[in-house]
Amino acid sequence: MLVEEVIVKTLEANGVQNAFGFPGETTLPLYKALKESSIKHYLARDERCAAHMADGYARITNKIGVCDAPAGMGVPFLCPALLEAYNSSTPMLAIVSDTPKELKGKWATSELDQETMLKPVTKQQYVVSIPNNAAALTAKAIKESISGRSRPTLLQISYNLFGQTSKYSTLKLLQKKGKTISSNLAIKAIAMLLNAQKPLILAGGGVFLSGAENELIRFAEQTMVPVATTLTGKGAIPEIHPLSLGVVGGKGRDYSNEYAMQADCVLILGSKLGEKSTNSWTFFKKTKLIRVDIDKKELNNNYNAEIKFNSTVKLALQTFLKCLTLNIKHQKNKFLNQKKSWSTNFDKQCEYNSSVVKPQFIIKKLQELSPKNTILVADGSTASGWTGVHWICTDIGRKFIASRGTGMIGFSLPASIGAKIGASHDKVISISGDGGFMFSCHELETAHRYNIPIVQIILNNQSLRLLQQHGKYFLGDEIISNYDNVDFVKLSESCKVTALEITRKSQVQNALKTALAAEEPIVLDFKIDRNELSPDFVNTLKRKKIVA
Repeated sequence: MLVEEVIVKTLEANGVQNAFGFPGETTLPLYKALKESSIKHYLARDERCAAHMADGYARITNKIGVCDAPAGMGVPFLCPALLEAYNSSTPMLAIVSDTPKELKGKWATSELDQETMLKPVTKQQYVVSIPNNAAALTAKAIKESISGRSRPTLLQISYNLFGQTSKYSTLKLLQKKGKTISSNLAIKAIAMLLNAQKPLILAGGGVFLSGAENELIRFAEQTMVPVATTLTGKGAIPEIHPLSLGVVGGKGRDYSNEYAMQADCVLILGSKLGEKSTNSWTFFKKTKLIRVDIDKKELNNNYNAEIKFNSTVKLALQTFLKCLTLNIKHQKNKFLNQKKSWSTNFDKQCEYNSSVVKPQFIIKKLQELSPKNTILVADGSTASGWTGVHWICTDIGRKFIASRGTGMIGFSLPASIGAKIGASHDKVISISGDGGFMFSCHELETAHRYNIPIVQIILNNQSLRLLQQHGKYFLGDEIISNYDNVDFVKLSESCKVTALEITRKSQVQNALKTALAAEEPIVLDFKIDRNELSPDFVNTLKRKKIVA
């Protein structure tokens, strides 16, 4: 077998069914091997978007996402997407070609120190330098990506090795058995949580990564402790559940953040406790913390915890459930009554009389009309701010994705394509601002070419409005100019994708109905009220005491 055939055969042996990429001359042999395999390869419009597709696919399926790029200038385009995946703990494998060793330093076309460039955004780098290493290193790269804290890995092949003969043996990855945790320590943690006056569970993305959603719900119900989530953990418990507080932090609701500020003991499940999740680290300053994380480094990051478990969230919760002997059901009614009044007051924010289109109204109507198991993919900036607060995850499992690893824009459209490929029976909706949409709008053609029926919602204010608002409130000047109007209907139609422009509140419902019924990709361009402040920016203003 040839080197490229061995790599593809090893991917197949380890369950890879889909891959995403953008080719160059140096990766064409790999593409030929992929074409002759059982793996479905999706040709993107650029390498960054291909990696975002792999990311979206991996997050929805909990399988490794595979992307590829050619040597030289193809590799830098991977970096932003791999950084997002790295910070979000997404299992991915990036396969790239490289300049042969004997040509380095001679100004070979597209020569670049790729390993150094990709080291900060990949968990481990594997370089195939001799043909017979291809199978073993491919299997190792897959195994490393999904082991422990999942993250992208790199498989790099000198392009002169393609076409050479390589030995192949079936190398399937073997999962390590999970560590056990101390029952005595688990009992101590449970007692600390249940003896608190205002206990809280904070669920991060680690709940999804370990498949612990059901264990989380059981533990919350048996202890009657409210559950808040980070934006990455959004939906770890259905947000219609009586014990759900929804998202907390910069992308959370006021009442959820107030409860988090008052909590005196918090069980933290698989969260980095970063800036957005903790409202710029204003939470938990004098709070007793119990922390569970697969990554030992995170257990000591940002906050000191009284009790720590270096474990998957699933294993920890399974142990907690076995050790659980106490109950605090008497706290139930008090919390539920509080939550009901909080939610009622919050819902009034979506009510207004003018004819302008506001983001919260769009999301409210989208919520009402969307079918069960809808997946929402949110871009960075205001798109995740609006959806983090106003979109309600009603189903068990990961049904919400946002670019919270970096907060980057241009993520949601390609990631939604990957998500739809991974969950073909679910309705998948991408939501972004006009700025973010323009980063990746060319992938509409990809969605059409493969007949991937996603819905793309654009919150269009013809500007980088959040940055203008930052300038206005903190520097006394909006600073950044508006964009000229782009006809997104014509742009979409040039990619053979149907699009609708919505300028009035009265048009919102029918437009959403049309989009949700479509069996092909469709774009909704909402011309939104430019004066509306996104919830996450309002949180910032409140924290800095600029508004009450």
